[in-house]
Amino acid sequence: MNLSSVPGLRWLPAATFGSWALVLLYLVLSGRYTLSLRPEFGLLLALAHFVAMGCTIALVLTAATARFTLASLLRLLILLLPLAYILTLQQNAQLAGQAFKKRFLGLDSLSWTEPGTPRSASSSPGGTAAAPGAEPTLLQLLFNADLWGGQRVAVQGILSRDEDIVRQYGGNVAVLYRFLITCCAADARPLAVAVLLPEGSDPVPEGWVRVEGNFSVGELQGNRVPLLQDVVISPSDAPAFPYLF
Repeated sequence: MNLSSVPGLRWLPAATFGSWALVLLYLVLSGRYTLSLRPEFGLLLALAHFVAMGCTIALVLTAATARFTLASLLRLLILLLPLAYILTLQQNAQLAGQAFKKRFLGLDSLSWTEPGTPRSASSSPGGTAAAPGAEPTLLQLLFNADLWGGQRVAVQGILSRDEDIVRQYGGNVAVLYRFLITCCAADARPLAVAVLLPEGSDPVPEGWVRVEGNFSVGELQGNRVPLLQDVVISPSDAPAFPYLF
């Protein structure tokens, strides 16, 4: 069906690609794409913005002679669907409790925390070791467990002490975790360390916290797991990039 005679429809393709160009520019400048992608994807999104701008200009120049059909309209509507999803993302929409419950395989699944094999900073997925005097991330802590073992460290993450954790590890154990992203949020994997709480301690604040304690790889419920003991827990704001890369 030829819809070229319908007023305004000839300009719909240009408007669609123009909308994509504006949204891509907004995602790059605001950094909102890091809600689900690694920061390095910003370069690809910037390139996509210029491609969309080029398509917009070309479609504007050919709009007067272009043939517009029902199939063209359906294709444009499909292109608009991701825009609707992107624009509904909340700034604070990030992986947290529900995603952790679904993806957490247990503290003992983190086999790299077993001490014995020294790891250099360049060989660890964390990229580099923490700078002297700087607080390590959970990624640096776990992938360099032999380096940090026996030391008192402070690390930031999301603290959880739900019924599944209590049932699996006991009432005096909480879990501090952050998500590791390889490509995007769909492949995010929680990295976690057990936090041993003093018997009869006050309720711990769940959510983003800073935990200071003695780090080791020890025995818990028959498994060797990463542990933080003699801890001091304080609430913390979420970091600018909540995920680890």
